Formats: sequence, C-alpha cells, structure tokens
Amino acid sequence: MLFSLHLVYQIKEVFQVKKGLIVIDVQDDYFEGGAMPLFEPNEALKNAIRVQRDFREKQLPIFYVQHAGTPEAGFLVEGTEGAEIHAGLLPIADENEFIVRKTTPNSFFETDLAEKLAEAGVEQVVIVGMMMRVQDPMLYLMGRKRVRKICR
Repeated sequence: MLFSLHLVYQIKEVFQVKKGLIVIDVQDDYFEGGAMPLFEPNEALKNAIRVQRDFREKQLPIFYVQHAGTPEAGFLVEGTEGAEIHAGLLPIADENEFIVRKTTPNSFFETDLAEKLAEAGVEQVVIVGMMMRVQDPMLYLMGRKRVRKICR
C-alpha cells in the first residue's frame, strides 16, 4: 500500500530566510477515483493547502511539481485528467507561483526547478506533496547543492 506523507511545520519557525514552497505531485490520480489512489490523500491535501495559504499570505514563491507520465505507467499520464494538479491546490496566475513539469521521480533531474529557485532567491524550501518516501531522498541529494537547507 502506498502512503502519502503529511509534512507539518511550525510557521513561525520557518519564515526567517527567503523560503520557497515545493508542492510535489498533488495530482488527481492519487485521489479516490484516480488511477492510483494513495492512503489518506485528503489529509495530505489539507496540509498542503494550509501551507500554500501561509506562503501566499507572505507572498513567498510556490513551485508546483507536476509529473508527466507515459501511458505505459498507467497513472499521471500526460494530457489526462488524472495528471492534473488537484483542484484544491491549483496555482494562481501570479509572479510568485510556478509549474515545473517532470518526467522522472526526481524533481530536479532534467527540469528547471533549480533555476527557478535561484531566480526567486530561495535559500530554504518547505516540501509538501505525495509519494514523499520516494521524493524526499532525491530532493535532498539533488537540492542540497542548489539551496542552503531543505526544511522538512
């Protein structure tokens, strides 16, 4: 059984340097009725919405990482409804919100995430999303050279 990880943080402790929020794979296929529903995805969504709201209020950058899979994978297939970012967490047309498309589990590999983080002046990131047990190690290994600290 696959689990979604609920990352919870203390807002007052996090906003001391320029932060960026990375929202990973909060896409429709991971919810009820999707091609690969996860365990308690609505709890993860609720936490992600709360964190997103905090970042928007502080006008801090938000990076939505959206997986674009192949038909062979059977889920998050590019161009399908299941690959869409969940409606509860949609990005808004704003200079502080960015969509990063990826085709592998690694959010940095062959994407412009590192460049977008640098352009926004992000020194630390807060990460929320789905499939974090897969994402977390890769984000840390790839991201540690690009941002000073990854908050969890």
